[in-house]
Amino acid sequence: LLDVDVTRRLVCEPRSRAVPSATLERSAAVCARFGQRFVWSEHHLKAEELEPLRQRGDKLMDAVLSTYAPRPADDVLLVLRRAARDDAGSLAASALEEICAPPAWVDWAMVARGQDVFCRWAPLAGVVLFNVSLVGGFSAPLITRVLAQTGYLVGDGRAVLKRLFDTGRLLL
Repeated sequence: LLDVDVTRRLVCEPRSRAVPSATLERSAAVCARFGQRFVWSEHHLKAEELEPLRQRGDKLMDAVLSTYAPRPADDVLLVLRRAARDDAGSLAASALEEICAPPAWVDWAMVARGQDVFCRWAPLAGVVLFNVSLVGGFSAPLITRVLAQTGYLVGDGRAVLKRLFDTGRLLL
């Protein structure tokens, strides 16, 4: 954290992917789904193109799950580590080797840059999360009904604090 150069200015110029209203009005391929309007393009996949992708699986993980049969409450990674420790030539050891190996396409310079950005902006992200996003989101009428029914931020102060800490862990 101390090695980050916070004097360097990071410039973010986000490009909007929103389609201008005039384009929406002229286009015959306008779709409305989930409260959003967009123009259907060649970049969108049709249902018949998506269906085969839904049928693809992970043969290695399927084998791991059938071999070790973890319960829903089990930490599968911990189950694999224990099994691999007991037998270095096991399916668990092979699975761990594949799971833990970084893909060849990882750009480590970009990862380092992302770490620098995270270290620079994490404190502000926390402020925004807890003081703007969380408060604003939890004040929406539809959300407050859900919060009241689930008791998410109601009740014992320690439980509320734990929930807020759990939310903060998303940053780390």
